[in-house]
Amino acid sequence: MTIAQAMLWTLTYLGVLVIATTLDLVFWRSRSGDLGPWMNLFTLTGLSVVFFVYMSNTTGIRPEFELSSFRELFLALITPGVLYILLDKVLDPLLEKRFPGSEDAYQKGLASLKKSPLVGLIHIGLIAPIVEELLMRGLILNGLTDMHGVYLALLVSSVLFALLHFNKVQTVSGFVAGVVLGTLYLYTGSIVVSIIAHSLYNLLSYIRSTPSTSLKTSRKDAS
Repeated sequence: MTIAQAMLWTLTYLGVLVIATTLDLVFWRSRSGDLGPWMNLFTLTGLSVVFFVYMSNTTGIRPEFELSSFRELFLALITPGVLYILLDKVLDPLLEKRFPGSEDAYQKGLASLKKSPLVGLIHIGLIAPIVEELLMRGLILNGLTDMHGVYLALLVSSVLFALLHFNKVQTVSGFVAGVVLGTLYLYTGSIVVSIIAHSLYNLLSYIRSTPSTSLKTSRKDAS
């Protein structure tokens, strides 16, 4: 996979997100009542499945799903703590002060998630980690590594991962998370490991949220 192809696949998935958002705004929010958030979640999940099947068949890339050792599971379990300290306790507070406008936009996204907490939890704790890890680590990082080597592939995939998010706070911390999760994937060779780590980090951020932002999700998944 070339860098240009990786960028094109990322833009294509952004198009999928735009379609899902448009359907949510036009149909689910106005016509589905309390079922609206669930319909949006099902729509996003279905469109993502179609996209990944098509991308995998087109590129011929097949992520490795095997979790083969206790060491890999151990790494999956400790990485969320590392990310939480690095991002939520160190980097994010600095970015929030530096980019208050981006933080305000982030908080508005959280307010929307608060309207349906269970759907929001499923989204940030399950769907988003699976989708983002399959795209950025399982397919793009894999494909880039074959053509460009480990280091450039890790850099490019982390940049693209950051660009999936739409404000400065999320983008900067998303890049750091991309490097950490990408390194974890390259070291273990298992997409399951990075999915578990990503999911647990998001859930940890959710559980450790402050009263003023009771649905504080990871900056990487609130867009």
